[in-house]
Amino acid sequence: ALLASLAQTRWLVVSSVMLAIKFLDDNYYNNAHYARISGLSLKELNTLEEWFLRLMDYRLFVQEDEYNLYRDLLTVVACEP
Repeated sequence: ALLASLAQTRWLVVSSVMLAIKFLDDNYYNNAHYARISGLSLKELNTLEEWFLRLMDYRLFVQEDEYNLYRDLLTVVACEP
């Protein structure tokens, strides 16, 4: 169960960072590059990208108040003993 959780976390981090780079930068690498450095296959990465975009309803821009809410929630969790 722990390994599955770690794999899912890795998939989430890889896909979210890759999409953030694509959203914010005009110049970015193709998915084959991100697949190579993440250790995922290109097919897996393409599937994750599509899944993540659908999950986010293709909304990659975050309003400031929404960002602040989640930043504050993560800060509280990170500071718990």
